[in-house]
Amino acid sequence: MTATPIEEEFMLVELKELPILEVIWSNRRKVTVVRQPVSSPQRYVSELITKKLEDKSFGNLHFFVNSVKVISNILKRTNINSVDVKVVCADNPYNDRKLGAYKIKKPSDKACKINFYTSTCFEGCDIFDKEGKTYVVSEGRNPNTLYDISTLFIQIIGRIRDSKYGNEVYHIHSSSSYAGDVSYDEFKGIADREYRVSASCINEYNSEPVHLKKMRVEKWSKEHFENRFIYVNEEYTFELDRNLLNKSLLDYKLKSEVYNKSTYLIQSYKENGLNVRSSEYIKYSDKLKANTSTKGNFKEAIEEYYLLATSQN
Repeated sequence: MTATPIEEEFMLVELKELPILEVIWSNRRKVTVVRQPVSSPQRYVSELITKKLEDKSFGNLHFFVNSVKVISNILKRTNINSVDVKVVCADNPYNDRKLGAYKIKKPSDKACKINFYTSTCFEGCDIFDKEGKTYVVSEGRNPNTLYDISTLFIQIIGRIRDSKYGNEVYHIHSSSSYAGDVSYDEFKGIADREYRVSASCINEYNSEPVHLKKMRVEKWSKEHFENRFIYVNEEYTFELDRNLLNKSLLDYKLKSEVYNKSTYLIQSYKENGLNVRSSEYIKYSDKLKANTSTKGNFKEAIEEYYLLATSQN
């Protein structure tokens, strides 16, 4: 079972022939995505952090961004005190060096004012923070941060289990601006032809002695074959893998369409049962928190009251 089924086009081959049943939960909640298209996600996140540290915003900030390099850049830009930040990522020497004085923590560790998570926390991970606000960060030029809306994005939304802000998720994103050499449909045609060519090479590769197959892999690297939708096992046997083709198609669609044009992104939100709101709308209470001398009006106050009242149902 999965709460986040991928589009049928990209489904694992092993599952395609199985019957599909959809469970409709009676107590499911409607989540609103607040779109925040920006030119520089790193700069925008840094500004949010500065406001929080100056006590000019509500809630603790939880940023989901699959890049330790991006997290490191933001930490350097804002120079946050280590006691105010929690970073959860893969615990390895590379990430240790990147983060410097900021120690890698566990998902179960107490939430801080500022929190960062890489994909190690996107699925099957419980985070508890009643004051936690969820921010998903997607840099158009960084493919690691372009999340499929139907799977990873939906998984992220549910990570903070007890937040009073659980009905909203903020998506900070910049355009991929990836024109590509061809459209997605053309790329799909090219990839399908490459897949058929790879199929014709499999028998030739596997007919070679093991030492020659090993030399072939060492010369070209396993990634070379994966890019041609071929999986190489530990015995250096070559196998055609349709799932590698599906992954390649999904990656291309994300960077060339979904994160390239706002209409595609909005459509993806809605197709996956999410409400969408523009970031241009700012709550009256948030304005007051940022600047106590802010002048508002009755209309703004009553609109926020209505949103709060209806979100409790």
